[in-house]
Amino acid sequence: MIKFTNVYKSFTDDAGQANALIADLNIAFNPAEFTMIIGANGSGKSTLLNIIAGLVYPDKGTIALNQNEIQQLKTYERSKYIARIFQNPLQGSVAELTVMENMRLAFLRNQSKGLALGINKAFREIVKHEISTLNLGLENKTEQKMGTLSGGQRQALTLVMATLCDAKVLLMDEPTAALDPKSAHSLMENAANIIKEKQLTTLMVTHNMREAVNYGNRLLMMKEGRVVMDVNGEEKMKLSANHLFDWLN
Repeated sequence: MIKFTNVYKSFTDDAGQANALIADLNIAFNPAEFTMIIGANGSGKSTLLNIIAGLVYPDKGTIALNQNEIQQLKTYERSKYIARIFQNPLQGSVAELTVMENMRLAFLRNQSKGLALGINKAFREIVKHEISTLNLGLENKTEQKMGTLSGGQRQALTLVMATLCDAKVLLMDEPTAALDPKSAHSLMENAANIIKEKQLTTLMVTHNMREAVNYGNRLLMMKEGRVVMDVNGEEKMKLSANHLFDWLN
């Protein structure tokens, strides 16, 4: 689904020294694979997601999505295929619009730009069904303004917004970092179910070692722009949060 070939990205520090954010990365992410990504601050985790999303362009190398090179495409040109959830629950939605209006804007992300906002009965039913799968009762709040909801509720709805259309890749950058433990657990359970049901190729950055071992079927650890651990299947299932803490420190 996604393939990095000799991807390199650097930044120049105050002393004029070039430092690698991503160092000659060669890696592939398979269709419907749910990959958790861990590492210390500055290890390249978020840069990896930003390169896929088009917020950062590599200095060299290629990124292929379904065998089509995308490294030079702008963010909006990739939005048909790639959805994203950010750390800040307020970042993925418009506070002044209702839940339903936010859902419509999300749905139009990869549609013809000539379409009107139109929210008809059929669309309302689709949205309410999708929201109901969260088991949070939010399907009854679709006419409320998004800004009246809690951070956990907004992040859960952002998950639905991100997966409402036909995007095949989901990027999640510490989506539970700003949530209380109960809301974080609910979000991760819902995300795991949606990812499995919709067969999404997913990359999630986290500092939560329990999330890293409990979710996803693949785990990457990054250090200084390189992948220093790559485990999946039974090998990943044998990991514990304590193991990861030890390896990171």
